[in-house]
Amino acid sequence: MAVYFIQAGEGGPVKIGTSEDVERRLRGLQMAHWAELRLIRTLPGSFIEERWLHWYFALNHLRSEWFIYCPQMLTIVPTVNDGNIKAHPLAKFRSSRGWSIDDCADAFGVSASAICRYESRERFPGARTMMRIAAATNGEITRDSFIPRAA
Repeated sequence: MAVYFIQAGEGGPVKIGTSEDVERRLRGLQMAHWAELRLIRTLPGSFIEERWLHWYFALNHLRSEWFIYCPQMLTIVPTVNDGNIKAHPLAKFRSSRGWSIDDCADAFGVSASAICRYESRERFPGARTMMRIAAATNGEITRDSFIPRAA
């Protein structure tokens, strides 16, 4: 499986998706699209890396899997849990405040299971949730806090 970046026209929006056969996917998309589509990048990955990229580029989101192009799309490498990751900053924040998972969930307006998925890096908060998290933590937890760092 591969993660692909397909761009509509020169400098147009970019679709970030996954496919077993990227060339076939490009042909299928082209049949239903008004602009000429071009493959600008592929990288090994699955739905996990795709979701991470959707989260990372959330501020560029247009609709569905389409995003405003930015040059970083050509170089970004998704960093998902590979077993060599330090404890998540959200877990550290929670622990330092004595907050339970339920306390975090209430403060951020999400479910307790979402907090567990954020801390295990199985899921990344969307843009609106990230704004609520930053506000509830007085800016101590930001979007960058969810980018895994090497141990």
